[in-house]
Amino acid sequence: MARRPTARALDPAPFPKPAASFAGRRAELDRVLAHLERDTLFLVLGVGGIGKSELVYQTIALAREREAWREARAVHLEVREDASVTRTLAELLALAGAPPEPRRGQPTEAAHLTEQLATLARVLDAAPHLVFIDDVHHLPA
Repeated sequence: MARRPTARALDPAPFPKPAASFAGRRAELDRVLAHLERDTLFLVLGVGGIGKSELVYQTIALAREREAWREARAVHLEVREDASVTRTLAELLALAGAPPEPRRGQPTEAAHLTEQLATLARVLDAAPHLVFIDDVHHLPA
């Protein structure tokens, strides 16, 4: 029996709903929001349990109050412990709304990843997306 993916696309509501109270991360939240219009990637890292995910939930909720991000597709991907890079990227492509593209022939793993990344870049360039990839540390090094 196939396992259900842990990935989900939530459009246009924020995911998961941010906590009603948010303390201790206002400076980080303000910094991300100040850079949102010109920077395309934010990396939030740290040990478990310090509020990284909640910072992202709050950021997405506040970003969606801005005209430029109101219609953005919100994508939340939780990387599983047994995840491969190829499978994770395929799940991300599906969530971002990329049309399925079967492998052509027998490309090398590197060539296939390159094709997937190019497809993801086209999809993300075509429309605004707010992408949250959680538990990236589960991917193989």
